[in-house]
This record gives sequence, C-alpha cells and structure tokens, in this order.
Amino acid sequence: MSAAGSTRICFAYLLKGGQCTKGASCSMRHVAPEEPAAAALRIGDRPGDITAAGLSAALARASRDQLLTFFTTWGDQMDEQHLSNLWHKLGSQLRSDERRDGTGPPPEQAAGWGERERWIQENDAALARLQRRTIEIAPRCDAQALSNVVHGLAHAQIEAGALFDAVAAAAVARLGEFSAQHTANTVWAFAKAGHEEVTLFDAVADAAVRGQMKGFNAQNIANTLWAFAKLGHAATALFAAAADMIVANDNLLRDFTAQGLAATAWAFAQADVRHLPLVAALTSRLKTPGLSLSRADMQNCEVFATWCRDELRLPEEEILSEGVSKVTGLPTPLWAKGPFGRDTYM
Repeated sequence: MSAAGSTRICFAYLLKGGQCTKGASCSMRHVAPEEPAAAALRIGDRPGDITAAGLSAALARASRDQLLTFFTTWGDQMDEQHLSNLWHKLGSQLRSDERRDGTGPPPEQAAGWGERERWIQENDAALARLQRRTIEIAPRCDAQALSNVVHGLAHAQIEAGALFDAVAAAAVARLGEFSAQHTANTVWAFAKAGHEEVTLFDAVADAAVRGQMKGFNAQNIANTLWAFAKLGHAATALFAAAADMIVANDNLLRDFTAQGLAATAWAFAQADVRHLPLVAALTSRLKTPGLSLSRADMQNCEVFATWCRDELRLPEEEILSEGVSKVTGLPTPLWAKGPFGRDTYM
C-alpha cells in the first residue's frame, strides 16, 4: 500500500501492471490505469505528466488486456507512434499459434483459438474505438507507423476494412517516403489479411519498377511478390524487374531463405510470369543439397514444379520435378485457389 495522503502518482505502478519495486515503502499513490485519477493524467513533458517515451515503453511490455486499458484511458491523447506501436504489439499478442510448416490443425481448431476469438468478441467495442481513432490519425502517420498498423492488423485477424482503406490512402500519399522494407511489410500485410487495394498495389508496383527495385533485399522481394500473387494483382513489369535483378546477382539469389525461395517460385507460378532465366535460377537453387524446406515450402515448390511442367512445357531435366514429392512423402498438395487452382502457404 502506498503512503496515505500522497498526491503524486507512482508511474512505475501505473504503467507496469501494478509492479512497484518499493512496495509499501513507496511514498507515492498507487493508482491503476482504469481509475479516474489515471484518466485525469496528461501525456506530455510537464511535471506530473506521463511522458510519451514512458507510455511507449509501457505499450511495448503490455499484455493485450493492458493495451486496451491504456487505450481506453489515454487513447484520445495517443499520437500516431503510440497507436501504431499498440497495433503492432496487439498483433503479436493475438498472432495465431498455427505452425508455419502446416503440420498442425487449421487455425480454427488450434489450441487457444476459441479463447482468442472470445477475447476479440468480448472487446469488440474497444477494438472498434481503436480502429476509429487510428483512422483519424492515419493521414499523419509516417511509413513505419503505417506499416506497423497493418502488420499488427494482419496478425490479429480483426475485421478492419475501413482502417485498411485509410492506411492505403495514407500510404499512397507518402509512398516516396517508404523504404523497401516498409513497402514489402505493408503489401504483405494487405495480402495476409486478404484485403486488396488496387490503387496502393498499382502505385507500389510502379514505384518499384521506376526505382529499379533499389533497396530491395531477398526478403523484401519474396514478401512483395508473394503479396501481389496472393491477391491476384497483375504486375508483370514488377515481376520482370525482380527477376532481372535476381538473375543478374548471384549473391542476391544466395541470400534467399528456403521459405523465400519457395514463396518466390510459387509467386511466379501463380502470377504466370514466364521469365525462363529466373525459372532456371530458382530451380537450380531449390535443388541445392541440404536446403531446409518446411512442409509449406515443399508444397509451394510442388506448385512451381507443376507449373513448369504443365504450363511452360519444360523438359523433365529442367524441372524441380517429382523429386519434391519423393523426398517429402507429401500427400496430394493442399492447394485450392488461384488461376491454376493452387493456394499458397506463407
């Protein structure tokens, strides 16, 4: 218990979930974020204010319940950095536990899924207010903040069409400020959420081609191409520019992770962009002994190999071929969507 009669509030207790190292010897008031005294506090740099940095630190270590409590108490004062960090953290908290290699049950049957969905439903009103507040500040967000918001949304799997629309509009207006990383993360998030914004994706493709893919590393390329292919957004010039960049740089091709290689191969098959030098380079790299491919990666490689055989009509020796199935022992691949009836895993 804090000292009786104290007027100063203990920010350690307030912002760290009731954790004050001084305990009963603390000379300041112990107030919880949901109490009226906490709501009366301001975010600022005057004595007695919660500092912007202090609130950011609190958001970084908060649980999902604490995140919404902080927003309910001080959301009208939070700036774009606070709100974007909140979404990013919330996405991490709510991220599905489904294993990336696809060996576990689908998300709706995974352990914890029901509890997670119940939490979203129980906090629907607060989450709706959070979305509305973020839409208000979206035009002021920089590239990092916009990327954080949609990245969090994609992982949280919360219905947020209006917020995605607001972020897309703000991103198009600021696209010249986006790094390759911001661009890749943003389009990946839109694709992960299944939310296509034609104007944004057209602008991203045009900017990347005009800039000759400057700044794009292997991961950026894989995530960007996967996003366009996943949403079925035609961007032949973008794929061609990426292919030319990869083929011209052996070091870049070696920088791709196994997941990135498989996703890129799948993206070219799904988009049906027939860049034969790139196809040969990817096939050769995917045949590298010791390359660690997950089940999901192998399924994407199956899509690529089938496309090479059935659509490109390549000779058997130039195809990744049935070796993927033989090595993995996979059953019939689990794809069900796309121009060739194939889905992807990423």
